[in-house]
Amino acid sequence: MAKLSKAAKSEIQTDISKTLKSILLPYQQRYLLDRSRYILWEKSRRIGVTWVSALKSVLKRISRSEPIDHLYSSADMTAAIEWLGYCRTWSEHFNVLLGEEIVPLGTWTSEIGRYANGSRALILSSNAKMFRSKQGDVTLDEYAHHEQPGEIYKAAQPCMMWLADAQLEVISSHNGPEHQFNRFCREAEQKGKKQRFAWYRVTLADAVKQGLAIKVWKDRIKDFDSIEELNNAFIEDIRAGCATDEDYEQEYNCCPAKQSCLISPDQYDRLVLKDKDQQSRQIPEHLEYDRSYGELFVGIDCGRKDDFTVVWVWEKGHDPRAPRHMAAVYRPVCVRWFRNTPFPEQEAAIRGIVNHPAISKGYIDMGAVGRSLADSVQDITGNVVEGFAMSRPRMGEMAERLRAFVQQNRCALHPEPIVRSDILSVRKMQTNTTSPGGGNWSYGGSTRLSHGDFFWAAALGLHAAALFDSDGSSAITTTTELLSVN
Repeated sequence: MAKLSKAAKSEIQTDISKTLKSILLPYQQRYLLDRSRYILWEKSRRIGVTWVSALKSVLKRISRSEPIDHLYSSADMTAAIEWLGYCRTWSEHFNVLLGEEIVPLGTWTSEIGRYANGSRALILSSNAKMFRSKQGDVTLDEYAHHEQPGEIYKAAQPCMMWLADAQLEVISSHNGPEHQFNRFCREAEQKGKKQRFAWYRVTLADAVKQGLAIKVWKDRIKDFDSIEELNNAFIEDIRAGCATDEDYEQEYNCCPAKQSCLISPDQYDRLVLKDKDQQSRQIPEHLEYDRSYGELFVGIDCGRKDDFTVVWVWEKGHDPRAPRHMAAVYRPVCVRWFRNTPFPEQEAAIRGIVNHPAISKGYIDMGAVGRSLADSVQDITGNVVEGFAMSRPRMGEMAERLRAFVQQNRCALHPEPIVRSDILSVRKMQTNTTSPGGGNWSYGGSTRLSHGDFFWAAALGLHAAALFDSDGSSAITTTTELLSVN
């Protein structure tokens, strides 16, 4: 059994660099290089997580001089066996690469992979007792589908205590809103950086946007006029094969059953603001004082430290062909955001927007963080823009209004990816589902960079428009006109 020399390590490092660039998708690359103590991965089915997990495991085993086991458990043994098979495939690759048997595959069995330095890859059943008296890296795959997830986590977590570089990974698709896995994920959303897990959330749409469909349907690329068309067809093929929309949302879109995403990627992309050539158009960060606007409505969501403060300005129009109660349509004409910016600087920039004479009404989040900014904006505008308390019922009303406007094609949306991801992250969640009344509903969501900040700013602006009665709207006669910028 040959131990890995410095030259061999260098050759493997070069090979991995090429692999990162050629065959791994961005979310796989990020995970492969992540050395966090605890990793939480909320994911779609079949996006290559098991495959890259095996690569990560093999690299760690063959790169160390001291042994470290990897304890891998999935919801059933067949999935764990699949993972060990991937480990064997990667080991064969490195043996061929170096022209020597750095991984002694002749010693492997159907349940144990052995490495030259004494490390082992062990696949374990979902019986929590299997983790006791063992130590090493731990992966709990399809955690939401284990029969006793709490017991298996309790038994597995101490396995890494005596190893400074050991990792514990919890990886799964969803299995309902009340499962401990979903609670882990929502805790990660709310706490941001100040939580135990390095948190990943990759939906099917996220994976496709990063190149999954091109890899899976590489032989069909010639059948499509564009990559966008291929991506859409790939997602629709999977969606159409699901028995229900709820199945698709849970298995592929990281939305537990009884917890629905408010706006789908397809709905969002259909309403992205376009220029006259039907290309995505960037939206200004300021309002022009020499331009004639229709009525403007502004929503401002105030961010905590590391969150965004977002200013979203809607211009109102009307569709004369629509029923009267659906005639109002809106498009964003100014969206500006700040992060880690002192409130005086935010106030100075916001002042130039909210003082525009076309602003008819607006609301600003007046929670604990934004109270002083809200008070200042109210004074600046003479209460044209008012402080707004974000209670749960009000947030529900605003969220459902924004969803309805999107579903009815009555508003255009921002093309920037960070805005898109933030708005798509917001979900309707049912809590305490065992109560006689069926539990309560709440609305929330986050990405690695935001916590629904853009969603709530847009929703606040629409809420202001809905509560303001005026007949001064400019005419917008077609959906194409709604989505275009002059």
